[in-house]
Amino acid sequence: MGTILHQAFDAAGECAELFRNTPWHATSLGASENWPMELRTMVQVVLQARQPMGVIWGDERVLIYNDAAASLLHANHPAAFGKPVGTALEPHYYQRMEPYIAAAYRGISSIEPRSAIAGNADLSTSRSELSLSYTPIYCDGRIAGLFWCGNDWSARNALQKRSERERQFLKTFFESSLGAVALTEGPNHVITYANEEYVKLLGHRDLINCTAEQAIPELVPQGFITLLDEVLATGKPHIGKLVNVILQNTMDAHPEHKVVDFVYHPLFNDDGTCDRVFVQAIDITERHMLHRELAHRLKNQLAVVQSIVNLTLKSGKDLNDAVKVLTERIAVLARAQDVVISGNVDDRNIERVIREALAWQSDERIYIHGPQLTIGTRQALSLALIIHELLTNALKYGALSTPSGKVELHWRIEGHNMVKRFILNWTESGAPDVEPPAHKGVGTRLIQAGISGTRNGTTSLQFMPQGLRFTLSADLASLQKDY
Repeated sequence: MGTILHQAFDAAGECAELFRNTPWHATSLGASENWPMELRTMVQVVLQARQPMGVIWGDERVLIYNDAAASLLHANHPAAFGKPVGTALEPHYYQRMEPYIAAAYRGISSIEPRSAIAGNADLSTSRSELSLSYTPIYCDGRIAGLFWCGNDWSARNALQKRSERERQFLKTFFESSLGAVALTEGPNHVITYANEEYVKLLGHRDLINCTAEQAIPELVPQGFITLLDEVLATGKPHIGKLVNVILQNTMDAHPEHKVVDFVYHPLFNDDGTCDRVFVQAIDITERHMLHRELAHRLKNQLAVVQSIVNLTLKSGKDLNDAVKVLTERIAVLARAQDVVISGNVDDRNIERVIREALAWQSDERIYIHGPQLTIGTRQALSLALIIHELLTNALKYGALSTPSGKVELHWRIEGHNMVKRFILNWTESGAPDVEPPAHKGVGTRLIQAGISGTRNGTTSLQFMPQGLRFTLSADLASLQKDY
């Protein structure tokens, strides 16, 4: 029997070698060939295992363990092998283990959450997170010993901590990412994460742990769920640019049209499978509308420039004169465009438009007043040109050509309800005697054409003895409409 038992441990191993070289007949356990089957079986299991484990047997509690457990015994190994556990281990180790050993000999299984055998006496510097289980072994109807097994959770706990750090990093990264971010999992695309921007984009509806179809049903007929299916099936990302999407926050809400840039990116597991999708979307609705608005405004301005160029070149005295006048008029347009280009309604305040048109000629003799009022972009450009022409004429021929002359520029609103009109007066005083021009130049035609884009507009030019008086009237609603 001893030969058979020894042959079971022919494999390399320090503790197996110790077992073969131990004179068991000189111990309380006696010769190994006389051991009961329970002890032989447990010793064979222990010495062949890679996990820390051992057997404590008999009334003297003889300790047998394997190579994996030897590394936990530190300086006690190899002297502890085959010796009574109470004398084999240092006292502070044994004192911590003894209650669990005693309980096993009473038939009680237990687990020591953090074993003293794994570190220093007070465990203050132990890096191992080892737990030992103690299980009684019955032989001939009584408890003859115990089987102990160690589970080192260090690597597992370190991995869990690392995973938790990575999750926290990803959460922080996603929260600070540009645009709406979400994660979907599984073939039904269960939403497991969504940052604030994603929740905001979808109208603060319930999302987490809901399938995409449940949480955002309006996406189904628009083909977005099908795209998620394709990303999972192929493992290839999908990128969408300037994509129109209709979102409906609740069943009763009015559908909202959005323009988004988005990406569906597959996330792969260690085995190469793909069961999650990273979703990122950027709402560019306002930017898209602004681009369209700017393009529209640019076309309007180019049309105005084309008209000015044609009129100026046709009526100029010579090329140099035409270039000079044209340069001044385009400069006025540029200043007016600076006022309205931002798209901010406050930047289309009529007083600001007028003052920008007069800015090239700072003169304290021009008095400006009128109510706060915003006007359309096209109308602002047209009004700026009218004011520029009036100022140019006043400086050359009118009130501002003499030291005593002055100009009063004011506007008001007349009428009520749906029939309101905008009235602007340019009144010069202290001007030299002037005669009405023999023919209408480009400037006069620009002035008398009124504000472009308005309805029912009228203008009046009066050459009075004290100076020019110009009156402009237009429908208020059409003046403020931004085409």
